[in-house]
Amino acid sequence: MQVPDYFELIMPRITKYMHYLQILKSLYGLKQALRAWFQLVKKEFSKLGLKPGNLDPNLFISRGVYLLLFVDDMLIIGDYKLVDDIKREINKL
Repeated sequence: MQVPDYFELIMPRITKYMHYLQILKSLYGLKQALRAWFQLVKKEFSKLGLKPGNLDPNLFISRGVYLLLFVDDMLIIGDYKLVDDIKREINKL
């Protein structure tokens, strides 16, 4: 990221022409934001025991429950009690 105008007033040794800033967090609307979102979801789902499928990484499988993820929508299929358990665990995140 380019150094914003007037940033040198806050930090004089960082100049606009000699330095750049590294973004530590993804910003909404950037190409990498979707990847960062998916990596976070994948990490949290793995804590719940949901593992990505071999053919489709958006399909997460665990003990008789199938969870299909599409951006921020989910389709959960499985035994009624198991689906309720997974939904409860996801709501705790």
